[in-house]
Formats: sequence, C-alpha cells, structure tokens
Amino acid sequence: MAKRKKIVELSSQNINFILQGTSYKAMRYYPTAMTIDAIVINKHTQQLDMKNIPFAYVPKEVKKMIKPN
Repeated sequence: MAKRKKIVELSSQNINFILQGTSYKAMRYYPTAMTIDAIVINKHTQQLDMKNIPFAYVPKEVKKMIKPN
C-alpha cells in the first residue's frame, strides 16, 4: 500500500499571494494531490471564499516558501 503524505498546515505562516488580480491566503498544502487550499480575500465586498488551487498556478516565490528544496 502506498504511504500517504501528511497535509501541511500553512495558516500560521501568513502566506499571501495574488493570482489574476485576486488576493489569496494559503491555508493548507496537499502534497499527494499537489493542490493548495486558499482563502480569497476581497477587500471591496469583505467576502471570503475557500478555493482549491493547483500548485502549478501558484507564483514561484510562494512555491519556495511552501516546498523548499
């Protein structure tokens, strides 16, 4: 049986990034699925949504913080 990798909690690291004009805050990283759970931060409407973003879409600087090699 394959060993599952642990979920990495990122909420305490305050990692914020912008994709296509939208601000996000990284909450969790799933190494097996290579995805990130992020909260959408919209300053105008004060709405917060949770999105699952593929790791490949995240900016390079943020990737280095999450998964340093």
